[in-house]
Amino acid sequence: IELNTKNKETKKQQIEKAKAENILLKEEIEKTKQEISKINEQVANSGENVEKLKQERIDKNEKLSKKEDEQTSEFKTIEDLMDIEINYYVKVNFTSVINIVDAIGGVDVYSDYDFTSLDGYKYSKGYNSVDGKEALSFARERKSFQAGDRQRVKDQQALLEAMFRKCTSTSIITKYNSLLDSVSGSFVTNMPTDRLKALIRMQVAKKYKWTITANSLDGANSSNYTYSYSSQKLYVMEPIEDSVNYAHKLIKSVEEGEKLDPTFDGNASDVHKVAQSSAAKSSSSSSSSTSSSSNYSEKNNEGLKVYIPRTTETITEGESYVYYPYTATYNGKDVSDSSSISFTVNGKVFTSYYNLISYIRDLSAGEYNIVHKVSYGGETKSLNQTLIVKAGAKKNNSSTNNSEQGNDNQNTTSTTTSGGNNGDSVDENDIDDEALTP
Repeated sequence: IELNTKNKETKKQQIEKAKAENILLKEEIEKTKQEISKINEQVANSGENVEKLKQERIDKNEKLSKKEDEQTSEFKTIEDLMDIEINYYVKVNFTSVINIVDAIGGVDVYSDYDFTSLDGYKYSKGYNSVDGKEALSFARERKSFQAGDRQRVKDQQALLEAMFRKCTSTSIITKYNSLLDSVSGSFVTNMPTDRLKALIRMQVAKKYKWTITANSLDGANSSNYTYSYSSQKLYVMEPIEDSVNYAHKLIKSVEEGEKLDPTFDGNASDVHKVAQSSAAKSSSSSSSSTSSSSNYSEKNNEGLKVYIPRTTETITEGESYVYYPYTATYNGKDVSDSSSISFTVNGKVFTSYYNLISYIRDLSAGEYNIVHKVSYGGETKSLNQTLIVKAGAKKNNSSTNNSEQGNDNQNTTSTTTSGGNNGDSVDENDIDDEALTP
């Protein structure tokens, strides 16, 4: 118990320290920007020492770039975990993926499985010819796979490989100037334009054949404090040490000049065409089916079904209750993201699991029943979960409000808050099920 308490306090202290350091870093960045602005004015108004001022400006810009890189915490996290230095990065969003894939005329991406995505696109095992929207839907899907997020990471790597293979092809790379113009503003990178163009010219001249090896880290399901929400534990994935060590070994092997076995053979001779179901075309709320059968949802009329991972949960007084998301299907389609949920404990109803967690943390030892009430398509299902609270040293923690909570990010430790009435406890009869959106 003493060790767990010490580890928890250490983790919280680390988070608070990181936040304080980030504030100082922001101040340094703003100060450097002001210094650059002042130098720009001096260069414009000075007839002497212009070259000296220009060099000083270059130095300040390099300093600014490094500080901004430090502020990009996800890259620092990866560097620390893998004991490597990340020289350059590229960041894209959903729209960027669509724009870039369409700009290069689509790609052939490899799929490990036959599956239908949330948007109703049907992919076949093997290579699939995709446009921008089909590529994005492919990269976002996770509910069709037993491995969930882990498979989504692999599919995103497969899409990156497909994009790289297409971009380095002779038909595309020789038109790099017009290509860069067409995707301008679609991505963010710290690589200077001159450096990027030099690499492209090298590829045009040398016509290198690239070997791409994909690898992803694995982890164990757990709960812990996070940077974005440090007041209580949330669901996280703790890295498995052997997985981290193996990834580090692969990276070092490449740095030392070793050629690894390719993950993708690039032989896209047999390419499948992606189809979209008629139901998906006519409905903006279509969800993915875990079956590759084209008429699975039409034949399945089972209505709303709900599953919660744990029917019994045991905690000690003062500890945080870990909420594991439910799965809801309607006529065989996964509707977890578009259904609504409320929780009832001791007659109190919560529309946000953050407030549910805060309430449970203050419960005394005993056995409680948590009713999970899920609604979709005019149907409502209620599932019971038994909560056993063991006697222990209670902590005097106050509840937090939604303004402190982080946003939901794919593959991060943050979670999404519910809509409705800000999570306050209300009378069960006052709840409008259709208004509650997770």
